[in-house]
Amino acid sequence: MLVTVQSIRAEGTSCEARSENDILFVFPIPSGSTLRLGQVIELDPLALNQEQVARNLTTKQQLNVLLKDNNVHDLRLPSGHGTNRTPSTERLRGA
Repeated sequence: MLVTVQSIRAEGTSCEARSENDILFVFPIPSGSTLRLGQVIELDPLALNQEQVARNLTTKQQLNVLLKDNNVHDLRLPSGHGTNRTPSTERLRGA
């Protein structure tokens, strides 16, 4: 799945990237890697809670990212205190 870097947080150590179907992925930026706003990353949205090799299509670099299931959010689901915005498998596959 292709995601676009939307935000760099926590003093440059955390990235928020959004897919075209409104899934938000939040992950730590690997040591030694540099990400910038607007860069496009290709990652496996189903490889949760394990390290994976993602590709920065903008810079042609590879980076090892860890997507934790509690840091993947379906932005089409309503937010609120105590609500769960975890995307379904169908949504993670691009639906």
